[in-house]
Amino acid sequence: MISYFPISIYLVYLFCSITGALSLLKLNKKSAQVQIVGVQGVLTVTLFLTLFLSGLLQTGIIAILLKRPLMSAGNGLFLLIPLVLSSALIDRPNSLRSYFLKLRTGLYLYKTLSRASKYSILLYSMAMLVLLLLLIIGYPRGFEVTAYHLPIAVNFFRDKTLSVWDHAYMHAYPANMSLWIGFWLQILPEKVVSIVDLPFAIYLSYVVFVLAKMVGSDRNTAILLAIGILSIPIFGFSSIELGSDVAGVACLVAALVLALAGRRNDFYLALVSGLAAGLAYGFKSLHLVGSGLIGMLILLGFARQAEAGIRSWGSLDFGRALLFITGFLILAGPWLLRNWLEFNNPLYPIHFGRVFDFLGFASAPDFSLEERTYTQFEWVKKTLEWFFYPWVEWQFINQNFKHNSGLGAFFALTVPAAWFIWSWIIGMSAWHKFTKSDKPTFYAIWPGFVCYLIGTAIIIVWALLGDRQPRYLMGGIPFLVVLYGTLSNWASSKIKRLGYVMLCLTSTLMMIVLVITFMLRQGGHLQTLTIPTRSDYYEYPKVLDTLPSGAVVGNLAGRVWHYALFGSGLNNHVIPSTRMEELFFRNGHWVLDYDQIHKLGINYLFVEGNIKATSNKCLKLVEIGNIKINPYNKVPLTYPRFVYQLEGECLDDTLIIESVASGN
Repeated sequence: MISYFPISIYLVYLFCSITGALSLLKLNKKSAQVQIVGVQGVLTVTLFLTLFLSGLLQTGIIAILLKRPLMSAGNGLFLLIPLVLSSALIDRPNSLRSYFLKLRTGLYLYKTLSRASKYSILLYSMAMLVLLLLLIIGYPRGFEVTAYHLPIAVNFFRDKTLSVWDHAYMHAYPANMSLWIGFWLQILPEKVVSIVDLPFAIYLSYVVFVLAKMVGSDRNTAILLAIGILSIPIFGFSSIELGSDVAGVACLVAALVLALAGRRNDFYLALVSGLAAGLAYGFKSLHLVGSGLIGMLILLGFARQAEAGIRSWGSLDFGRALLFITGFLILAGPWLLRNWLEFNNPLYPIHFGRVFDFLGFASAPDFSLEERTYTQFEWVKKTLEWFFYPWVEWQFINQNFKHNSGLGAFFALTVPAAWFIWSWIIGMSAWHKFTKSDKPTFYAIWPGFVCYLIGTAIIIVWALLGDRQPRYLMGGIPFLVVLYGTLSNWASSKIKRLGYVMLCLTSTLMMIVLVITFMLRQGGHLQTLTIPTRSDYYEYPKVLDTLPSGAVVGNLAGRVWHYALFGSGLNNHVIPSTRMEELFFRNGHWVLDYDQIHKLGINYLFVEGNIKATSNKCLKLVEIGNIKINPYNKVPLTYPRFVYQLEGECLDDTLIIESVASGN
């Protein structure tokens, strides 16, 4: 039975979002008036991502409400036809001549850069090209990518709905990245899809450059900071995986850029800033913190461009704040509604204790922040060592220096120095403000002060949450990195030159670490002097690529195998390991319930390592494929992998799988 209450709410939301987008397209004509360098590009990318994802989000939610498979790339594009036509009527495309003029201007500006900036841009471009070529050698990679993002993407477009595929808490987060990946999986070869996160890396560099210029950096320093941000391992290595971290951070920084760019009459920029914040939340729900901070600063009047040296921070700016919230809900709303419908909690699995209990919002039975405080000890031995990180970064349990989670030399150079010096500057400015009101030094540092507030607040929230993995700090790092660029304005020429040299050295060093490490990893797949097949790359039995279309594979291994088990054509259906554990794992071994197995339609089982499995009734399993040696170096695998096929019934009462343990 269809519930019409949520449908009516969604129709109101749909109407508001479409009319809001139409208004945005109309107001975008004014964007040419924005004088700050680079903001026009941020506007364009934000609008593109809004249009790109809106159609998929709308049709995906309608599919949940009507319980029909309606979400597809075609339907999403069809829904956007009115918006695209309106855009064409309101803002006609620029002529080719204007694009050539912009290119000519860009080349002229490049010639005026310092030698260090030119070399850094060249190195950055070469690194991006090498990484692109290396990515095409293999297939999409990364633990979270193969465990969550890619399986969610496959199931979104297969089931044609935003409905959650696996009810384990990690699958309930917003999944803009899965929509992005899933779309490209429909039209590109699987190998090529590996590169679709690189545009977000380039976009992150771009928005960091724009923000650095807004804060007060000179052009050369801003370029070095924009390039250096990707040399930080958690950013660089995340860029070559199809994870959501870099995209989310880029959109969050874009939200602040647009908020800061607003002048007295540019109300529409607050709306677009909200759209960018909504995009950030859709990529990573943790950016709800950063988005809330930006919204609060807009409300308080902090995020408004100074005009003629006059400030009015004391007055609340409800108009811009309302526009920001509207933009945020246009793109975050579908995910909030999805989780409300499916989990009775719009922020699921997040649960704010008694407040959410009072509202009747459900909590996740498999999620507890209190139980995740141990994760920090993969990087430090004591909590106090975070004050010395990354100068102190232990290398135990083969976790650290953990290239995809560490911070590295560029971070160590920029963020600590910038934060301490800005803390002193803000303290002194506050002292002058309250003791010598005729010295408006507090206002002079306004853009940097906003970045300092947001970056520091995110660090504080990260420290209080308890799950202190460095990647959860990513949202605050760019806001603190750009502050380093302002230090040169107060330094002598010699110190300024030394700062340039150190920026170049640290960013170059860490970029080389990124490229060489990934080159060695991908190069290992070329030991046979051939491009690896999908089964060789992921090291699973080849038989998974030849199963009948629609085969259902039960995963008795781990989450990291979710994506691999779909097979080369992504034709297999996978029952995730979390679901299998919930149903069949009892007292340290597997108990395969006959009725549940058949109810789920499972006809194949994937096994890794030494396991023991029994059945409460008779199940006949036949081994149809295995892999026991590494396909590249021919070394026996520590944990061989097996595929079993379920065939009818047998005469025995109980089946025990011990073939892996016995080596059969």
